Amino acid sequence: MNPQAPQIVQRQPSLFGEPSAPHEAGSDSGGPVVARVLVEETALELDYAIPDSIASRIHLGSRVHVPLQGRRAIGVVIQLLQHSGFSGRLKPIADVIGTRPMFPGNLL
Repeated sequence: MNPQAPQIVQRQPSLFGEPSAPHEAGSDSGGPVVARVLVEETALELDYAIPDSIASRIHLGSRVHVPLQGRRAIGVVIQLLQHSGFSGRLKPIADVIGTRPMFPGNLL
């Protein structure tokens, strides 16, 4: 190994552990500011910012509309976080589908 080259270590985010890097936007409310969403059509787990206007309606198991490649996709919130491991700017969740979570948190 070259002693002058910086070593880059990437950690895979843990489903149940603490996130590794802070979310860029942040929130002073103390509640979660990031939702990890399982996008239904792709089986991708992506992090999205939680807008203040819909934060009270976002829960584990909630179905949501999220922006994905220039269109709206449907996903399920599988984790609520204070920070995201993604270093860029997160896109916000567009809307919540329904009035209550589709899946109870204990099933996720």
